[in-house]
Amino acid sequence: MKKVFKYLFVFLILININIVKAEVVDTSQTENIVTTGERIVLNKHELVLNKGESSTLTVSFLEMSTKNLSWISSDNNIAIVENGKVIARGKGKVVITVTTADGKYTDKCNVTVNDNNESTKPTQPNYDMDVKIKGLMLSKSSILMSVGDTATLRVNISPSNTTEKVIWKSSKDEIATVKDGVITAKKEGEVYISVSSESGAVTSKCKVKIEKKKEIRPDDLKSISFEKSSFSLKIGESVTLIPILNPTTAKANLEWESSNDEIISVKNGVVKANRKGSAVVTVFSKDDNKIKASCSILVNDEQQEEKSKQNIEIKSIRINKKSMTMYEGDERDIVAAVEPVGASDEDLIWKSSDETVAIVENGKINALRNGYAKITVSNKEETIFQTCNVKVLKLEEDDVKRKTMIDSIIVIVGSVIMIILLIILCILNNRKNSVKN
Repeated sequence: MKKVFKYLFVFLILININIVKAEVVDTSQTENIVTTGERIVLNKHELVLNKGESSTLTVSFLEMSTKNLSWISSDNNIAIVENGKVIARGKGKVVITVTTADGKYTDKCNVTVNDNNESTKPTQPNYDMDVKIKGLMLSKSSILMSVGDTATLRVNISPSNTTEKVIWKSSKDEIATVKDGVITAKKEGEVYISVSSESGAVTSKCKVKIEKKKEIRPDDLKSISFEKSSFSLKIGESVTLIPILNPTTAKANLEWESSNDEIISVKNGVVKANRKGSAVVTVFSKDDNKIKASCSILVNDEQQEEKSKQNIEIKSIRINKKSMTMYEGDERDIVAAVEPVGASDEDLIWKSSDETVAIVENGKINALRNGYAKITVSNKEETIFQTCNVKVLKLEEDDVKRKTMIDSIIVIVGSVIMIILLIILCILNNRKNSVKN
C-alpha cells in the first residue's frame, strides 16, 4: 500500500510540471510579413529604362479562374503602363502594379528611369505638354470590410498619358484611412473614399462599410484530416474512416460523400468496397463546407491487388488544398492523391519554402510563426508537383490564454480520473488480501 501511494505522489508531481509548462507561452512579438503576388507573378520585379524606352511586363497565373487585370503606375510623370507595356517618360523611380479584377491578388515591379543623350533619343510622342485628367473610375462603388482589414481600390485614369496626379482622401480618417488606393479599416462605421484630380475637377467615390471583426474562438473547427490519404480494399471489404479534428476539442457536424457510390459507398464514416475501381471519400463540416478532408480508395480483386504492388510511375498529383490560413502552433494536413491508379504515394517529397514559418512532414503542416510559406509536394524527380500557399497568423494573447486554460483543464480532469482509478485498484487489492487472510 505504501508503494502505491509513493507512485501516486510521483505521478501528481509530473502532472503539475506539465501544467506549468502548458501555461508558459511565448507572447513575444514577431514581425508582420506582407507579400504580394500570391496568385499572380510578374516576369520582372526590377526594371531599368532610359527616358523614351519601353518594355513589356508579362504575368504568370498560378491559381486563377479569371485573367482580367488592371495595370497602374504610381507616377504617370515618370512612366505609364498600358496592358503591361511600360513607357518611360521622365527621370525617377516608379512602381508598376498589376491587380486581378476582384482586387484580391497583386504583384509589383520597381522601375527606374534614367536620362539619356539627346542624340540617341528615339522619336516619341511629346509628353511634356500639360494633359489634364478627363475621367476617373474606381474599381468598386462599395466595399464591406471588418475592423483591422485592408482593401485595395484601383482607379482607371483617362486619358492614360495625363500629366496630372491623383489625390486619395477619406471622409473620416478615424474610421478608415487610404494611401495610394489601399484602405485600412480602423473602427466600425461608414466612410467614403474618394480619388480626385489635382485640380479637383474630376472625382470618383466608393462607399465603405466597416463591421466588427468576427471573433475566432480557439475551439472552432479549423481543419479535418485522415491518418492516410489513400489505401486499397478488396471487393466486399469494409473499413471505418476516423476523421482527425483540429483542434481535437472542436465540436463538428460532419457529412460524408463518395465520388462514386457504385465503387465506394460511405455512411457515417463506414466505407464499403462494392466493385473494382477507385473513388474519393470526402468528409466536410456542415457549418463550413470549405473545411473538409478526402481519402482516395482503390478497390481491386486478387489479380488487381498483385498488379498494384508493382512500381507504377506517378503521372500527376492532386492536393485537396491550394491555400490555407493557420495560427501559430496549429497543425493541418494536406491530402495528396496520385495518378494513375496503383501508383504509390509513399515516395512523395514534401517541402516548405520557409521552415521558420511552417514545416511539413508527409502532408502534416506545423505553423511556427507569423508569415507566409509555400508547401510543395512532388515526385522523387521533382518533375511533377503541386503547391499550397500557407499564411500563418499570430495567435492573440487572449486566445492563447483560453487555449492554455482548456488544455490545463483537460490535464487536470485526466489526472483526477487516474487518481480515482488508482484508489479503486488499491481498495480492491486490500479486499482481496483480506479475503485470503
